[in-house]
Amino acid sequence: MPDRLPPFALMRQRFPQRHSVAVLGGFVTSGCVLTPSTDGYLNNDFYGISATIEGDLGFATLTVIPAYRRTEADFLTYVPGFLSTIQDVSDQTSLEARLSSNGDGALKYVLGGFLFNEDQVAANYFAQGNLSTTRFNPRLRTRSRALFGQLSYAINDGFRLIAGGRYTKEDKSQRTQIAAGGLPGLINPPFSAPFTGELQFDRFTWKAGIEWDVADRSMIYANVATGFKTGGFFVAAPPDNTYAPEKLTAYTLGSKNRLFDNKVQLNVEAFYWDCTDQQISLVSGIQDSRGIYSQGGVTVNAGRARMYGVEAEFEFAPSAHDHFSANVQYLNGKYRSLLTSNFSSTGAPLPLGCTVISSRLANPGVNTARFYDTDCSGKPTVNSPKWSFNLRYEHIFAVTSTLDLTAGARTSIESSRYSTVSFQEDQKQGGFMMSDLYLTLAPSSKAWSITGYVNNVEDEVVISQAVNRPILDFSYASLRPPRTYGVRVGLTF
Repeated sequence: MPDRLPPFALMRQRFPQRHSVAVLGGFVTSGCVLTPSTDGYLNNDFYGISATIEGDLGFATLTVIPAYRRTEADFLTYVPGFLSTIQDVSDQTSLEARLSSNGDGALKYVLGGFLFNEDQVAANYFAQGNLSTTRFNPRLRTRSRALFGQLSYAINDGFRLIAGGRYTKEDKSQRTQIAAGGLPGLINPPFSAPFTGELQFDRFTWKAGIEWDVADRSMIYANVATGFKTGGFFVAAPPDNTYAPEKLTAYTLGSKNRLFDNKVQLNVEAFYWDCTDQQISLVSGIQDSRGIYSQGGVTVNAGRARMYGVEAEFEFAPSAHDHFSANVQYLNGKYRSLLTSNFSSTGAPLPLGCTVISSRLANPGVNTARFYDTDCSGKPTVNSPKWSFNLRYEHIFAVTSTLDLTAGARTSIESSRYSTVSFQEDQKQGGFMMSDLYLTLAPSSKAWSITGYVNNVEDEVVISQAVNRPILDFSYASLRPPRTYGVRVGLTF
């Protein structure tokens, strides 16, 4: 399910890629290397609108939430020696309807349905110096439907049983055209016959738990729930161009508390997650229509992982104009089983942080490219810092009796983490702190708002994703946005 939009949203991001790409290994000069230039850019436009409609039916409340989102991504970047241009347009529509019981009876319920459609069209171009170029135009379509419900039954005044379920059915289709060796402008050679495919997924997930009111404003809860993430496509010749759903079983034990006349809220939760068929993205071998493997991005289902930890949330409102919040999380994640196949276009050994258990020729009799099979079992889960802290403070200034100015600051602190399943030290993000500042002017009705902001005040360089550079096999990384400032305008209808 996508993140819910505000009632109306329009956001644009336009800035040169000063911090968008970082070289984590050495630079190689050869005839197949394209010299980086300074004309890289990132232009992203986001549009969205949603509404919340509620009706009191007496016995229950009906809530209907329609939404639309459009994303237009356009960027050019120079991965060292490798020019990339991508234009990606995505249209999303969704409709959610919920029926929630009214009254104070022992049995309470929420019943609903959810519809989600997405159409995505992209035009991608990659230039490998004077060695090769590739174009591919993927068209992806997603249709998702779900029915869900949750029941709560009070055995007595302070003890409740919770049970819920969700049935999801999702259809995905793709039509992807590829031209290898084409030059900018006229497509030469022309696009190949498109790779087409369809996938269907359906699954029932459930939740069961208890809630116990140990005091007027204190509750202890425990539950177990299942979840899944649908599979999909990556760019390669079928049938070896799909990956299966990811499945999760989650156990939680926690407490929610309001203290000191509701001025303080303290929530604590311990959790344990067991994940199977986890979806892992990496640079490996992809097969073309001729049956020849080359290097490209793939998504695979790789073994099992477990994660456990503790999270604490603290909120303090000493007055109606001040609000402080803090969040701290400890996370211990480990791959119980993780076997990957890594592709070397030259056949030379790859700089991997896992144990190589075997290697084999990828294209016998054609070239020297090889697969290197590795065992990364026991390694920490990627993008999972052991410690993370989030702090936030807001103060509201009354400009007039109906107009407020909110000044706020937030800070995130994270410990180190690996960014890829190759577990190379130069792809490891060290600990960092990143802060944002903002001022929001809005009336008490919240009909509109104007926000000025500065994000990443420290101008911290933080890896968001890292991979091995195709062909030459050295590391590069995409980075989170640098110090960014701007103005946002919001309207509520």
